[in-house]
Amino acid sequence: KLVFGDQLQSLYLKKNKDSLTGYYIANDQRQEISRPMPEPLFAADNYMIDQLEAFLAFQDISVGDTISSTIIIPQVMATSAVNFAVEDYRLVRYGNVFDSAYVCHFFQPIEQMVYFTKDKRIVRLEQTSQNLTVILKESPLEKMTPPKQPFSFIDFIKRIPIYLVFLILGIIFSSAFIWKYYRKPEIYVIFVLGGLIYPALHLTQFPLQKWYSAQYVLPGMQAGGSIYLYAAIIALIAGLIQMTLKLIPISIMSFWKRPKQPLAVALGVFCGFGFGLYEACSVTGAVYQAGKLAVFSWPIFHQIFAIIFHMISGAALGYGINRGFRHLFVVWSILILVSTAANYMFVFLNKGILDAGAHELLVAAIFLITLLVVYIMVKRARH
Repeated sequence: KLVFGDQLQSLYLKKNKDSLTGYYIANDQRQEISRPMPEPLFAADNYMIDQLEAFLAFQDISVGDTISSTIIIPQVMATSAVNFAVEDYRLVRYGNVFDSAYVCHFFQPIEQMVYFTKDKRIVRLEQTSQNLTVILKESPLEKMTPPKQPFSFIDFIKRIPIYLVFLILGIIFSSAFIWKYYRKPEIYVIFVLGGLIYPALHLTQFPLQKWYSAQYVLPGMQAGGSIYLYAAIIALIAGLIQMTLKLIPISIMSFWKRPKQPLAVALGVFCGFGFGLYEACSVTGAVYQAGKLAVFSWPIFHQIFAIIFHMISGAALGYGINRGFRHLFVVWSILILVSTAANYMFVFLNKGILDAGAHELLVAAIFLITLLVVYIMVKRARH
């Protein structure tokens, strides 16, 4: 039902096998409808933006594509050709928000520019012939706030397969340390402590990034600032807080047990293991349970190498603590820069400069180079 002032229009349709039947009422006059429809068609009335959004969501689009299709317009019960070209992928402003979106130039059924994001949302629509612009408005920080979902024991059971993938791979990566120190209770204690500090990001990193975005990123982007500069600060915040949080349990265990260097490095490894495992399970569990994430996919690949990096950085922090404050400060600073560089690569993915595969391989290369440097550093110190 559509209401225009004091006018009411109604449309009732029912699909019976390969036909549509029903009626249409306008100006108190009823018109019966019966139409064959053997083919599956999308519905798209003019100005029904959600219908157009659904149509685009089922198209596999990339820059340079020209797509032709057919839709049904329920209001007049007629079909119409749809033709559009994907002209660009760039940063788009809608209201007070910026997002990267495909620029879709529609030629039929009406000429318009539609800005469609990778997460399947129309954020802006322009019809120059009618001097019409439709903008989706939302809270600038809404996308940065993870939705809260109730978590039950049944959910945990359903997510066990992906949890086991991360746990088993983590055990493999740390097997040399497990074999040597499995009788040391402190490695199990710091593994748990490493996992327990990850939720502290919700009280530190995430609120700080949201505050910085609201105070500086959004106003700066509106003034024509560069996303590359603001993304670097956001990445730096993540690196700074995560390295500092991992340093806390490593420092506590080091001052409590006064371990020799090999054990100090091992404590760092297991702290990073706990931290990375909690992060990987937290990020992927719900998506895996919903059937939207395969085990062999780039997001899983990313989380596996994130676990490795947390282990590497933990080992380097353990080494730094054992060598003294000056060494620790240098190692801590370098790790923050490495973490910032890895996180910063996301801006190139978001801008379409890198695809998902290239982005993940580049980040993995950064982590592997860090692994080699830390290994050489620790090895030389032992000699």
